[in-house]
Amino acid sequence: MPLIPLNCPICGASLSIDSAKDATICESCGKPFIVKDAIINSYVGGAPAPAAEKPPKAGKDDEAPSIKTNIDVEEKSRWEQTGSYEPNTRNRVIYHKHTDFVVDEDTLEKYAGDELIVEIPDNVKSIGYCAFSGNDNVTEIIVPESVTKIGYCAFSSCTNLKKVTIKGRVTSIAERAFLNCTALTEINIPDSVNRMGEYIFENCKSLEDIRLPANLISIGDCAFKDCKSIKEIVFPAGVKQLGQRLFENCKSLTSLELPSSLTEISELAFKDFVSLSNVTIPNSVEVIGESAFEGCVCLEKIEIPDSVKTIGSRAFCNCSGLTGITVPDSVETIGARAFLGCTHLKYADVPDTVQNMGIRVFDGCTALKRVSIPPCSVRISDGAFKGFTKLKNIEIPEGIARIGDNAFEDCIRLVEVKIPKSVKIIGTDAFKGCQKLRSVEGVENMNIIKMMDIFAGTPFLDINLQQKGLCRHCGGEFTGFLTRKCNDCGRPKDY
Repeated sequence: MPLIPLNCPICGASLSIDSAKDATICESCGKPFIVKDAIINSYVGGAPAPAAEKPPKAGKDDEAPSIKTNIDVEEKSRWEQTGSYEPNTRNRVIYHKHTDFVVDEDTLEKYAGDELIVEIPDNVKSIGYCAFSGNDNVTEIIVPESVTKIGYCAFSSCTNLKKVTIKGRVTSIAERAFLNCTALTEINIPDSVNRMGEYIFENCKSLEDIRLPANLISIGDCAFKDCKSIKEIVFPAGVKQLGQRLFENCKSLTSLELPSSLTEISELAFKDFVSLSNVTIPNSVEVIGESAFEGCVCLEKIEIPDSVKTIGSRAFCNCSGLTGITVPDSVETIGARAFLGCTHLKYADVPDTVQNMGIRVFDGCTALKRVSIPPCSVRISDGAFKGFTKLKNIEIPEGIARIGDNAFEDCIRLVEVKIPKSVKIIGTDAFKGCQKLRSVEGVENMNIIKMMDIFAGTPFLDINLQQKGLCRHCGGEFTGFLTRKCNDCGRPKDY
């Protein structure tokens, strides 16, 4: 590097400057100046400026990109007239040494410079693995039309990067390309891009708005995770695949309209998207995947279109804001625990057309007042509706063979139940503590011991014991003409 002594044309400080540079910044006053002018000023009337060392001739394999540089005439004129300089970054063409760019064939392997605004050479076709990763100086990057691929972690952790301009034919942006670019506020993605990789914009917490390219087909997992400022996302019409946890912790994004090209909402797609309050599912969707909306606690309403055939396990698990659900006739399968933990769900209408229904679909939905069980179910699992204190009516369809232990325990508002003939087994304490249950059809031939095992603490059991002249506490018989005490528990007859 050819260093020469000269004086700063602004403050007069003595400096050693690289004479090959077009411009530089004074270490003393912090002001930029043109090197050529400073050389002339410093050596007028004195010794001639030392000649710059001639760089070694590059071999064929050592050729590096040469970047044409200049400062626009208006800025230079203003500098010469006033002696002060404020960069006009909008029109400025940035200076680069060719050695700043490490290029292997047509791939930019590494940028080693320290410029604020960087324009990538136009002979580069691919930006390689971690090419700019961790660069704290760069604030703006210009990607030329020659580039078709942006590689893994290409710009990750460029914490001062604010603007990215992609000029041309990029078709693929790989995983983590802009991960942790926490200052990024502006980026254009050309319509030529058809794939966006996993974690591509994770933790770009200053990004408020982004336009997705028209030809986009797939978006990778966690693409916008922790983008806390993003307010709107518009999916282009051709998107067919969505990754997992796309918008986890996107606190400013509250609504989504999914594209009509989508046939499946993939598993975990919107898991823990806590700010989501409204989503429109198009008629093209046939599958809502496992845990697709799990943890969307602000989602109050969901309309499932009649194109949907499958609702996966835990699809709406812990959507505690949901108040009601109507499953369309098109649905054939509902997975296990599909609505587990929907604590504010008041009604759930499930059609008879459902052919497969998993266990504990409504586990923990304690606010349910109305629920229907399709005939495809062969059993009501243990504790399925335990503690559903709002539940008033339940229709158990023909085809159910088993009602599990504690299935309806402590459903304190349940008034009546009809047990179909298909039921062969009713588990222990299945209706225990149902304080208003007075009418149960289908158990007329049940012996009193079994009845006590199933209906303990219900008015229905009390009525049956009294009708048979038995102790309402233990079912024992009374003896004694005057005392009428129970043979088993010793309590007097109290009815």
